[in-house]
Amino acid sequence: MTEPTTPLGEPVNRLHPRRSEPSGSSIPKVQPIAGNWPPGCRAYLASFAQARLWFLHQRETQLSVDYLPLLWRLTGALNLAALQQALSDLIERHPTLRSSFQVLDDEVMQLLHPAAPFALEAESLDDRDADDVVAAWLEQEACTPFDLGYGLLLRARLLQVAEDQHILLLNHHQIASDGWSGSVLTRDLTALYNARRSGQPSPLQSLPVHYRDYAAWQRQRLSGSRLRELQGYWIEALTGLQPLELPSDRPRPAEPSYRGGRVAFRITAAQLQPFEDLCRSHGATLQMGLLALLALLLHRISRQADLAIGVPIWGRNHPDLESLIGFFVNTLPIRTHFSPQLSFR
Repeated sequence: MTEPTTPLGEPVNRLHPRRSEPSGSSIPKVQPIAGNWPPGCRAYLASFAQARLWFLHQRETQLSVDYLPLLWRLTGALNLAALQQALSDLIERHPTLRSSFQVLDDEVMQLLHPAAPFALEAESLDDRDADDVVAAWLEQEACTPFDLGYGLLLRARLLQVAEDQHILLLNHHQIASDGWSGSVLTRDLTALYNARRSGQPSPLQSLPVHYRDYAAWQRQRLSGSRLRELQGYWIEALTGLQPLELPSDRPRPAEPSYRGGRVAFRITAAQLQPFEDLCRSHGATLQMGLLALLALLLHRISRQADLAIGVPIWGRNHPDLESLIGFFVNTLPIRTHFSPQLSFR
């Protein structure tokens, strides 16, 4: 069994002071970096997360696990011209969607391209089955790589099922977005479409900062002695950690195929309540309890007494970042040590 531990294995008995921005502080605007860039482009340093994903993309250019497809079923009369204009407005509002990437002096740069009209045509369903068409779309999108040197990281397809029924597919690359950004995209595109359809100005307020400002702010905060301190901490915290070895009924391929499966199940509120009460009785949140359960399951299957679970964190640690489309998410490794002396509690 296990109890909550720090990455170094010491029992947690206090909360560390939260590092946050002073009240009223703002993220400064950043100036573009001079260089011989394509016409109309402005260059800025990429964020650490973007640079990491760009590096992985160079190793596997056909990898599609970093794509974020979104699918909508639209009911009612659709104004195609207004939808095209709204998509153009969306890409103009969020420059990450019109970015490309280059390397300058060993640093990954994000190049913001000029806004341009977005082309979208409706594809007629004819005598095909709508679900079959969408399935084929998704398969094709998974096999069609994004060119990170092109300057547009959003693709759209529109299927006309009937006069008053359409299906809209939007696909974009994670280097420009994340899960939180999906809700921002949906909200902004809906507002922009309704405004265009009614001939009204956009109701969206101007963004106080953009992702490029965040990238520069992040690099400024995580530099020098602070960066060395964090690097030293995590190197020490993860030293000696071995990959998780789970038994399987067939040999693993030499190269990952990423063709995993998914099994869904439902836990009712009545079933969950006793466990949630147990967590609260020990000063733990439900998430902490579920994480401990997952760690225990992996320990039991693998028989490894030292393992880590990657927990995604949202990374938007400033209020000005909540309305941006961008790649903020990060993964926090939670290392857990097991010993016979420890109970689940």
